[in-house]
Amino acid sequence: MSGNPVDKAPSVEGHASRIGEILVDAGIIAKDDLLESITLSHANGLPVGRVLVMSGKLSEAMFRSAVLVQSLVRDALLPYKLAVHGLSMAQRDETNIETVLAELGFEQSGDARTNKLGELLVASEILSLELLDTAMRSSESTGLPLGRVLTALGLTSDELLTTGLAAQVLVRDERLTREDAIEGLIAARLRRQSVENMLKKQGYFRGAQPKLIRLGQLLKEAGLITDDQLWDALERSLKAKASLGTILLERKLINSEQLHLALSIQEMVANQTLALEQAANVLIKSINEIKSIDEVLAFIPIEPSSFKATVRFHELLRVAGVIDNAAVERLNVEKSGKPSSNDAFAVGKTILEKGILKDWVCFGALRCYFLIATGFLNIQQGIVALNYMQQKNCSFDEALVDLHWTIRTFIRDDEAQLV
Repeated sequence: MSGNPVDKAPSVEGHASRIGEILVDAGIIAKDDLLESITLSHANGLPVGRVLVMSGKLSEAMFRSAVLVQSLVRDALLPYKLAVHGLSMAQRDETNIETVLAELGFEQSGDARTNKLGELLVASEILSLELLDTAMRSSESTGLPLGRVLTALGLTSDELLTTGLAAQVLVRDERLTREDAIEGLIAARLRRQSVENMLKKQGYFRGAQPKLIRLGQLLKEAGLITDDQLWDALERSLKAKASLGTILLERKLINSEQLHLALSIQEMVANQTLALEQAANVLIKSINEIKSIDEVLAFIPIEPSSFKATVRFHELLRVAGVIDNAAVERLNVEKSGKPSSNDAFAVGKTILEKGILKDWVCFGALRCYFLIATGFLNIQQGIVALNYMQQKNCSFDEALVDLHWTIRTFIRDDEAQLV
């Protein structure tokens, strides 16, 4: 049997309600385009719908319309033939799918109870409504399936997600009542909590001890203080029972901005989003070249032998919905290029020069690409985090903290007291 994903691809005939099949049946994309996108999806770990958008075979608006009707079909709220006809009309008339479905006589009851995955997880108290809303917004913005977003955000375990998906299918196939499914999910949640608590007591879930860098060491390596100044400050901090940062500020050896930068970099090393050997260089560049730390972090190179990204930087931006096909055309990217730091930097500089993205968005996207290329994030997590960063109008590293993928190792409002 061939290992080619195309050979394993499901038939686009019938009513299986996969998004690609719906689009083919509606005449919006060709069957060959779907099979090609399935191959790319398997190779890059990207959703088929996003690959179609990235390759220019599907518009963003039509992609979202297809996601909506797919959900309605799977919940048995919309007949498959009506869904296909509606999508075809929406494409032909260049209008939104909700308007078309209303014209076709489809009405969804406001209090209709569906068997959506999120609803089942909330009903079984695996998720709160607030967390589900966060995940749903990320899912809708990125095009990633809700299940992938939930695990990427760390909101549920793979085991509970698998159980939830199985329950959803059984309810939809009328092999299990909704009530029985919810009771089963509650039992699975309690079992999972019991197992996790037991493992924690036995010392698991601690993870590998990260390499750390002391504040004094970082400041000394960056040339901000000398060895003698460090020892003198350490002696004073012990006598005064004060933090090293407080003493260094009092002695005017560093200023508050430099302390803040050093503590931020120290935190990144602890979270393993920055290598120990890169820390001092990042601090030096931020101070000496008068650049924001976000800009410095955006342009940290990675050795080709350690480079793990399987997509190029502009491809990540396209699949994440950060830029559209028109912006890609403006970039004039070489088609023969391969994923690398140099390729990403060249694209990033072009984006900045042409004003395609705001500086902070471009820096955040390059930071995201760096963390994918070093293996800290996978592509799906990167897409979710980029979307979250733009929604919250924050830096990429702040987004990682908000998503609980990194932890705060100091309190910014009183950081000098907690060195």
